[in-house]
Amino acid sequence: MLVKFYAPWCGHCKHLAPVYDAVAQRLRDSGNNNIILAKVDSTLNEVESVNIQGYPTLYFYKNG
Repeated sequence: MLVKFYAPWCGHCKHLAPVYDAVAQRLRDSGNNNIILAKVDSTLNEVESVNIQGYPTLYFYKNG
């Protein structure tokens, strides 16, 4: 699972958003269920185990 932690006001996040969404759509269309792309609005949600130094922050979580 690849998780993008972002802030809606961040210019870098706005630039990455259409690319990230396009990759997610391609994975969905290909039927590949082994890779999941997710996104978290960090201004509305806080995850204790994630240390965010800047936006966007990408974390890869391995299955298991």
